[in-house]
Amino acid sequence: MRTPIMLSDRAIRDAKAYTGNPDPGHAVESLIESYGNLVADIRKLRSRVRQLDDESTELDAVVSKLRQLARLIDDL
Repeated sequence: MRTPIMLSDRAIRDAKAYTGNPDPGHAVESLIESYGNLVADIRKLRSRVRQLDDESTELDAVVSKLRQLARLIDDL
């Protein structure tokens, strides 16, 4: 089912440019579908960045312990 909506010429022009689709209706539809995928991808990336931050914190703790051990060995 299609519902007609009023869009500005600029919105249609941008949708056609972003999608590479010359058909205004399909361009806008593709852009809306792509937006949902983009949001999902950004959420996944944010989750991955949080995971990398946690791993970095753990790695920093290991490095700190290794430095302490190196100092102890050096003191021997």
